[in-house]
Amino acid sequence: MRNLVFVLLTSMFLNSSIMAQKLTETLKGYFAIQTALAADEFETARTSAQNLLISLEEQENQDKILNILNDYIKAEQIADARVSFYDLSQALISLLKEESPDSYENIFLAHCPMARKGKGAYWLQDSNAVANPYYGASMLRCGNTKPFSK
Repeated sequence: MRNLVFVLLTSMFLNSSIMAQKLTETLKGYFAIQTALAADEFETARTSAQNLLISLEEQENQDKILNILNDYIKAEQIADARVSFYDLSQALISLLKEESPDSYENIFLAHCPMARKGKGAYWLQDSNAVANPYYGASMLRCGNTKPFSK
Protein backbone atom coordinates (compact mmCIF):
# COMPACT_ATOMS: atom_id res chain seq x y z
CA MET A 1 0.00 0.00 0.00
CA ARG A 2 2.82 2.42 0.85
CA ASN A 3 4.40 1.81 -2.53
CA LEU A 4 1.14 2.62 -4.31
CA VAL A 5 0.73 5.87 -2.37
CA PHE A 6 4.35 6.80 -3.09
CA VAL A 7 3.89 6.11 -6.81
CA LEU A 8 0.68 8.15 -6.92
CA LEU A 9 2.22 11.08 -5.06
CA THR A 10 5.35 10.98 -7.20
CA SER A 11 3.24 10.90 -10.36
CA MET A 12 1.16 13.86 -9.14
CA PHE A 13 4.29 15.83 -8.28
CA LEU A 14 5.96 15.09 -11.62
CA ASN A 15 2.81 16.03 -13.57
CA SER A 16 2.49 19.21 -11.53
CA SER A 17 6.16 20.02 -12.03
CA ILE A 18 5.96 19.40 -15.79
CA MET A 19 2.82 21.52 -16.05
CA ALA A 20 4.50 24.35 -14.12
CA GLN A 21 7.53 24.16 -16.43
CA LYS A 22 5.33 24.32 -19.54
CA LEU A 23 3.39 27.25 -18.12
CA THR A 24 6.67 29.04 -17.36
CA GLU A 25 7.81 28.50 -20.97
CA THR A 26 4.48 29.79 -22.26
CA LEU A 27 4.71 32.90 -20.09
CA LYS A 28 8.27 33.56 -21.24
CA GLY A 29 7.10 33.52 -24.87
CA TYR A 30 4.08 35.68 -24.07
CA PHE A 31 6.24 38.26 -22.26
CA ALA A 32 8.54 38.43 -25.29
CA ILE A 33 5.52 39.32 -27.46
CA GLN A 34 4.24 41.87 -24.92
CA THR A 35 7.64 43.55 -24.62
CA ALA A 36 8.10 43.73 -28.39
CA LEU A 37 4.65 45.26 -28.93
CA ALA A 38 5.29 47.82 -26.20
CA ALA A 39 8.49 48.76 -28.05
CA ASP A 40 6.62 48.93 -31.41
CA GLU A 41 8.81 46.09 -32.73
CA PHE A 42 6.34 44.29 -34.99
CA GLU A 43 8.77 41.80 -36.54
CA THR A 44 10.26 40.88 -33.16
CA ALA A 45 6.75 40.34 -31.79
CA ARG A 46 5.87 38.14 -34.79
CA THR A 47 9.04 36.06 -34.37
CA SER A 48 8.28 35.66 -30.66
CA ALA A 49 4.74 34.52 -31.51
CA GLN A 50 6.11 31.98 -34.00
CA ASN A 51 8.50 30.64 -31.36
CA LEU A 52 5.70 30.37 -28.82
CA LEU A 53 3.51 28.61 -31.38
CA ILE A 54 6.23 26.02 -32.00
CA SER A 55 6.70 25.34 -28.30
CA LEU A 56 2.95 25.05 -27.67
CA GLU A 57 2.39 22.63 -30.54
CA GLU A 58 4.13 20.03 -28.39
CA GLN A 59 1.68 20.56 -25.51
CA GLU A 60 -1.78 19.11 -25.14
CA ASN A 61 -5.00 21.10 -24.65
CA GLN A 62 -3.67 24.37 -26.04
CA ASP A 63 -5.95 24.58 -29.10
CA LYS A 64 -7.44 27.97 -28.22
CA ILE A 65 -4.05 29.61 -27.72
CA LEU A 66 -2.67 27.91 -30.84
CA ASN A 67 -5.55 29.28 -32.94
CA ILE A 68 -5.00 32.77 -31.58
CA LEU A 69 -1.26 32.56 -32.31
CA ASN A 70 -1.96 31.38 -35.86
CA ASP A 71 -4.15 34.46 -36.36
CA TYR A 72 -1.51 36.66 -34.75
CA ILE A 73 1.19 35.44 -37.12
CA LYS A 74 -1.00 36.31 -40.10
CA ALA A 75 -1.21 39.97 -39.02
CA GLU A 76 0.25 42.29 -41.64
CA GLN A 77 0.37 45.39 -39.46
CA ILE A 78 1.13 46.04 -35.82
CA ALA A 79 -2.46 47.24 -35.25
CA ASP A 80 -3.76 43.82 -36.32
CA ALA A 81 -1.19 42.10 -34.11
CA ARG A 82 -2.39 44.13 -31.16
CA VAL A 83 -5.97 42.98 -31.73
CA SER A 84 -4.81 39.35 -31.66
CA PHE A 85 -2.65 40.10 -28.61
CA TYR A 86 -5.82 41.06 -26.74
CA ASP A 87 -7.29 37.61 -27.49
CA LEU A 88 -4.02 35.93 -26.50
CA SER A 89 -3.94 37.87 -23.23
CA GLN A 90 -7.50 36.93 -22.31
CA ALA A 91 -6.82 33.25 -23.04
CA LEU A 92 -3.62 33.22 -21.00
CA ILE A 93 -5.19 35.10 -18.08
CA SER A 94 -7.99 32.50 -18.03
CA LEU A 95 -5.47 29.67 -18.18
CA LEU A 96 -3.50 31.09 -15.26
CA LYS A 97 -6.64 31.45 -13.20
CA GLU A 98 -7.55 27.80 -13.86
CA GLU A 99 -4.15 26.14 -13.72
CA SER A 100 -2.02 28.17 -11.37
CA PRO A 101 -1.44 28.70 -7.70
CA ASP A 102 -3.33 31.56 -6.06
CA SER A 103 -0.60 34.04 -6.93
CA TYR A 104 2.69 34.30 -8.75
CA GLU A 105 5.81 36.25 -7.97
CA ASN A 106 6.82 38.71 -10.68
CA ILE A 107 3.65 38.42 -12.74
CA PHE A 108 1.50 41.50 -12.93
CA LEU A 109 -1.95 42.07 -14.33
CA ALA A 110 -1.96 45.34 -16.25
CA HIS A 111 -4.92 47.33 -17.53
CA CYS A 112 -5.28 50.20 -19.97
CA PRO A 113 -8.72 51.83 -19.88
CA MET A 114 -8.21 53.45 -23.29
CA ALA A 115 -7.29 50.31 -25.27
CA ARG A 116 -9.80 48.83 -27.69
CA LYS A 117 -11.42 52.19 -28.41
CA GLY A 118 -12.16 52.90 -24.77
CA LYS A 119 -13.39 49.41 -23.86
CA GLY A 120 -10.17 48.74 -21.96
CA ALA A 121 -7.86 45.76 -22.07
CA TYR A 122 -5.92 43.61 -19.64
CA TRP A 123 -2.59 41.94 -20.23
CA LEU A 124 0.15 40.24 -18.22
CA GLN A 125 3.66 41.49 -17.76
CA ASP A 126 6.73 40.54 -15.77
CA SER A 127 7.37 44.02 -14.41
CA ASN A 128 5.36 46.39 -12.24
CA ALA A 129 6.15 49.35 -14.54
CA VAL A 130 3.46 49.67 -17.21
CA ALA A 131 4.71 48.87 -20.73
CA ASN A 132 1.56 49.17 -22.82
CA PRO A 133 1.52 46.70 -25.75
CA TYR A 134 -1.67 48.18 -27.20
CA TYR A 135 -0.22 51.66 -27.82
CA GLY A 136 3.54 51.19 -27.69
CA ALA A 137 5.63 54.36 -27.57
CA SER A 138 2.67 56.66 -28.19
CA MET A 139 1.18 55.81 -24.76
CA LEU A 140 3.73 53.46 -23.22
CA ARG A 141 2.84 54.19 -19.58
CA CYS A 142 -0.93 54.37 -20.00
CA GLY A 143 -2.52 52.01 -17.50
CA ASN A 144 -1.88 50.45 -14.12
CA THR A 145 -0.62 47.18 -12.74
CA LYS A 146 -1.22 44.98 -9.73
CA PRO A 147 0.26 41.63 -8.73
CA PHE A 148 -1.50 38.78 -10.51
CA SER A 149 -3.72 36.58 -8.37
CA LYS A 150 -6.74 34.41 -8.95
